[in-house]
Amino acid sequence: MGREKHTACESKQHFSHPHILKLINPAESATLTCNACEKTRNTNKPNFYGCNSCQYFLHENCLNAPRFLDHSSHPSHHLTLLPVPT
Repeated sequence: MGREKHTACESKQHFSHPHILKLINPAESATLTCNACEKTRNTNKPNFYGCNSCQYFLHENCLNAPRFLDHSSHPSHHLTLLPVPT
C-alpha cells in the first residue's frame, strides 16, 4: 500500500549496447531521439530507455523489437536485426 505501481521495468539490457539501459523520466525524454528508429518521443512509443553516459537511447518498442523475424519475402531464412546499419 502506498507504493506506486510501475508498468515498465526500470532497467534492461539490449544486444546493441554494452551498458544497462535505464528507464528515462518522461519529462526528460521529450527531446530525445531513438538510436534505432531515429524518431523522437511520440504517443505510440512513450517510454525511453537509455545510457546517459553514452547518450544512447531507445524507445521501449524498439528495445523490445524481436532480434529475428520470419517474412514471406525471405522464406528460406529469417531476417536478423543487426546492432549497426549495414
